[in-house]
Amino acid sequence: MTLPNISNNNSVLGLSSLDLNEMHDFALKIAEACKDLILKLWAGGSFGETLKADKTPVSEVDLQAEALARKMIQERYPSHGIMGEEYESINPDSDFQWTLDPIDGTQNLINLIPTFGTLIGLRFKDTAIIGIIDHPVLNTRISGGIGLGVFHNNSKITLADLKNDSLSSNDIIATNSPAVFGDTLDDKELFNKVLSFHPHSRIYYDCYDQTLAVLGRLAVVVEPNLKIWDITPLEALINELGGKCVRFNERGNCSNMLVNAVFGKAKAVDLMYEHLGL
Repeated sequence: MTLPNISNNNSVLGLSSLDLNEMHDFALKIAEACKDLILKLWAGGSFGETLKADKTPVSEVDLQAEALARKMIQERYPSHGIMGEEYESINPDSDFQWTLDPIDGTQNLINLIPTFGTLIGLRFKDTAIIGIIDHPVLNTRISGGIGLGVFHNNSKITLADLKNDSLSSNDIIATNSPAVFGDTLDDKELFNKVLSFHPHSRIYYDCYDQTLAVLGRLAVVVEPNLKIWDITPLEALINELGGKCVRFNERGNCSNMLVNAVFGKAKAVDLMYEHLGL
């Protein structure tokens, strides 16, 4: 069995460090503007939530935050593309594609569970180069990208691999809610197989597990049915840290993509990948 090799690429397809830093700084401005808006709406306690056609919730917070982010990008980089959770794609043929999920975890938002987050990513020629995972209520932000380093609330971080070639009793794995996996026998089998890998497991519904993986607090995570705006920030951050994010069962492309992923510490990802028989 050969595991896909995803390595840290500091050349970033010929982009200059000046360009990368400029776009990363701009992404941070988007995150800060969205955070201010989200906290203002959070304080009001009424989110105007409805169900979309796929039966997932959307709120006025989702819509207003994404509209704000899109406006900022279009004013600063009018030729760049934008793919987001709530609105149609813009400039789909551009080499630069911003990905936006203003509230990842709307169900948690409307139930006043503060682990929801804002996901902002940038892809260049389909390589994730910049990522931000921001938890406004928790005042926790992970940011960075390829060749830029990764930062937790402005402090640079590293990601240590497993000390040995197996997980210890102190290591923790995680996955998403059974509802996100789906209802088929294959979906249920995958969910059960993930949890059977290690006795110390956790279940999360939103991008909080991604934050914990980037910080090294989880050894490995398996998430199903991710969209391009879910996975782009994660790929940029975890790859820059020397961890791994390996896709499997990819369907569709661009804004219509759905993919499963194993991510976290490199050795732990290898072990989980083998355990799942991928």
